[in-house]
Amino acid sequence: MNSTGSALVYSTYLADSGIHSTGIAVDMLANAYVAGRTTSTSFPTTAGALQPTLGGGSFSDGFVTKLNSSGSALAYSTYLGGSAGDSINGSPSPLMRYLRDRRHLRRRRNQQ
Repeated sequence: MNSTGSALVYSTYLADSGIHSTGIAVDMLANAYVAGRTTSTSFPTTAGALQPTLGGGSFSDGFVTKLNSSGSALAYSTYLGGSAGDSINGSPSPLMRYLRDRRHLRRRRNQQ
């Protein structure tokens, strides 16, 4: 949705099946962050992903994904889990605040 909620900007899906999103957030640049759990062995991960394959056997793993502002590409995407059932619960907003604060501090240091 756009910022006024009057139009759809894009729509997409992440995996063929076995995915449950538990949180979504959007940053100031309109990148979308999605978190949740999946049992899909074909969940899309990006090059250099922390965990590129499902580690939960027949159980779920958590995942974190960042989509670019147009929804046309994954900026990063990874499974997060061990050998048992795992999930990421809640919003990815704390991660976004951390990254925003780091950028702000870096800008302030560069201005001095």
